[in-house]
Amino acid sequence: MNNFKFPSPHRARMMLLIFMAIFATVFIWSPLYAHKMGQSYIFLRVYDNSITGLFDITLRDLNKAMDLNAPDDQITVANLNDRIDEIHAYYQENVQFFDIEKRLPIRFTGLDKRKLKIGQYVLLKFSIIEDASTPETIIIDYNVLFNKDPNHLGLLVIEHFWKAGVFNNESQVSLIFSPSEHR
Repeated sequence: MNNFKFPSPHRARMMLLIFMAIFATVFIWSPLYAHKMGQSYIFLRVYDNSITGLFDITLRDLNKAMDLNAPDDQITVANLNDRIDEIHAYYQENVQFFDIEKRLPIRFTGLDKRKLKIGQYVLLKFSIIEDASTPETIIIDYNVLFNKDPNHLGLLVIEHFWKAGVFNNESQVSLIFSPSEHR
């Protein structure tokens, strides 16, 4: 014979509160750092012998940062390629990676565009270390759009870091850059 008993009203309320807290954490809190206007991103993948990444910025913000003066819906990967040297130069000037001893040069490896609900994004693929051991410490100086928008934020996401056991992370922000905290 089964001895099932209905939970007391107090216990039922507690179970409901716990369920609501789990639901809020999974479905509401986790997208807190999903793409938002006024934010740009660096996604890094750190391996034992290389560091690669992706700069991710809305077309609207890229327009503002570089004075491209082009409507978002008229920008394509093809016409971005027409200005790719300017875009690379802007990022070279406004994002810098350092190890303890020297600046690490950014080598751009690709360009793409992605459409999300809030707008279109430009994706700039890059590497900073190839076929060499990665340093223990990397310093990042990030100044994308800060001179034109004092409320803009840059977010660093470590997608993959083999030493720390981080794999396929696309949502946990590791560092937030702002005009007053850009390094």
